[in-house]
Amino acid sequence: MSKVIKNTMQNLKGTQQDFKLKWTIGKKLSLTFGVIIIFLFTIMITSNINLNKIKNADITNEEQNNQKIFLIEKEIDHLDWLIALNDVIINNGKFEKATDAHKCKFGEWYYNYINSDNFKQLDKELQGLFYKIEEPHKKLHESAITLLNSNNKIHIFNTETKKYLNEVRNILKEINKQIDLKKDELKNQKEKIQNQTKIIIGSIIILIILLTFILSFYLITLIKKSLYKVVETAQKIADGNLKQDRVVINTTDELALLGNVFNKMLGALNMLCKKAEDIAAGKIGAAEIESRMKDGTSLAAAAAAAAAADSDLKGDLADAFLKMQSQLRVLTVQANLIARDDLNHQGLNDKQEGELGEGSICRNGEKFTDICSASASDSE
Repeated sequence: MSKVIKNTMQNLKGTQQDFKLKWTIGKKLSLTFGVIIIFLFTIMITSNINLNKIKNADITNEEQNNQKIFLIEKEIDHLDWLIALNDVIINNGKFEKATDAHKCKFGEWYYNYINSDNFKQLDKELQGLFYKIEEPHKKLHESAITLLNSNNKIHIFNTETKKYLNEVRNILKEINKQIDLKKDELKNQKEKIQNQTKIIIGSIIILIILLTFILSFYLITLIKKSLYKVVETAQKIADGNLKQDRVVINTTDELALLGNVFNKMLGALNMLCKKAEDIAAGKIGAAEIESRMKDGTSLAAAAAAAAAADSDLKGDLADAFLKMQSQLRVLTVQANLIARDDLNHQGLNDKQEGELGEGSICRNGEKFTDICSASASDSE
């Protein structure tokens, strides 16, 4: 709060209503902008969270694509392994591929993978399919050992090797199918997150627009209504109608402060109007001065004391008005003295400033008194 407002608040007395400057226009605007900033932060946080979710979904999707490609490659490796084994049968050549299920390319990858953290993050169904591969894959390599040591290689190749290879391939197809389902789920989840983000951001933007519109409408209406009351009353004063009712502004902001200061001015104008009406009705206050003069107080001192008693009026206009009233009081008292034939009273020697002091009836009364005294002396 500025020093001007503080000083004004301290000077608000008398006719104005008491109030506390609480929800100022600045505070209202600050609160609204604070809410808007919170909404904007909400947009940022929501967008950041959802973007991270989308990013993670993309990373997972990419990992699953790589995994699917890798499994296809391992399936091709086993087909090459089968071709090499078939070449042994046909050409009676040497088999140089791995017969140990742990040492083939797929086996090395498989046993490392099922013990990794990435594998533990898979759902139970997909983990079960990977565990299911181990047995037929192991028997596939065992069939190769049996085949190489057998005289009936073709029979073992057709009845065992192909059988276990097909079991491995079928499980790999089922794994790829599950991966495709997970990819579709991730895609749907990604689209859902994007739609949710759009809805949240759109809703918050609409709320911000509505809040801004409502606040603007409220402040404009409040300011316009309050100022219209002050302007309407001020226009009546400008037209010469000084006696006006108080302006009522039911707020606790700067507009209420304006209304209270304006009401203080109205109170002062009403008091001046009342005094002017009293003077017009002949109620000048001369009796008060004469009452003060009974204890020997001079006319000038009594007039000054009566003027000082009107301390409820302040300012340049009030000072000029009180000075005029004081002069009228003095002239009225002097006229009363002359009317009572108290022409030698000391108060008749008090002169007024300006035109009221020129050609004063007091000086004429003194001359008249001197003439009468001279005439009385001549008669004797």
